[in-house]
Amino acid sequence: MKTRSLLIPCLSVAVIALMSGCASTPDDYSPYIHQQSSKIQLYDEGHAPVGDWKIIGDVTSNSCNSKTKDHDEGDEQEARQLLSLEAAKINAEAVIDVKCWTSKVNLKSNCWSAIKCKGLAVNSK
Repeated sequence: MKTRSLLIPCLSVAVIALMSGCASTPDDYSPYIHQQSSKIQLYDEGHAPVGDWKIIGDVTSNSCNSKTKDHDEGDEQEARQLLSLEAAKINAEAVIDVKCWTSKVNLKSNCWSAIKCKGLAVNSK
């Protein structure tokens, strides 16, 4: 009986965790963060800006296609925009070493296909 009483709460937590894994969209960010992100430059791997930079953190993004009928990939432009939005949240001036790639089915985030990006958020020293 005790095992059965724990089953329902455990299943509820699992369902909530799966549902919360969905990718962000640009609409999920405040107007202020959008304004700040427009100032952030993204520099692909091997194209770092000149000057001294202090790394303030890693940033990642995920542009997801969760449509069950349309299996197109996520959008790289959106993934890069999301990367700059994430950098704006931590007051970065730029993102260096940006790398984007295609990721296939990810049930955790309900994605049939996604473009993922990552980079290092930096500020000038």
